[in-house]
Amino acid sequence: MRFTDTRTVAAREIDRLAPAGASIAYADQTREYERRHIRWMMPPVDSTKYRIVSLFDHPDFIVTSSDAYQPIGQLLRSGRLQPGYIVTVADRQQWFRSVPPEPRRLAMFDCLLHSPSQGYELVAQVWRSMDIPVDMDGHAVRIFRRATGARVTTCAGDSIAEETYQR
Repeated sequence: MRFTDTRTVAAREIDRLAPAGASIAYADQTREYERRHIRWMMPPVDSTKYRIVSLFDHPDFIVTSSDAYQPIGQLLRSGRLQPGYIVTVADRQQWFRSVPPEPRRLAMFDCLLHSPSQGYELVAQVWRSMDIPVDMDGHAVRIFRRATGARVTTCAGDSIAEETYQR
């Protein structure tokens, strides 16, 4: 990857922010987008230095790209979601293979994007502005860290389980 590629810069930010052994989740990874399919979108992370876990395993860090948080943020703000973070049939077509993110992923993004007091704080955002997005240069990567001693919520549909974490 190029030295100034947003993924490369974000990988350096992760190395700067995350201690060895920290758990990291790629929020963009879903059943439809397994890690091998999203690898080109996300910063490379040394799996011998960090533990790569699910978004729902209360990771120390959550990494997401604008490919996920922008359309999900738009959907969350649209008022078109049904109760329990259910995507309407009309809105399903905008997603890859017409399969929208599952409700608990939408709920977690809602917490990340709109409720920083719920336990994760934005600690880095990497982007590079270009008129023509080529090879991810026009995309952004956000890195969230679980706050020390914060009440972390695991959003799952309408139910939210709370746990307290210490770093």
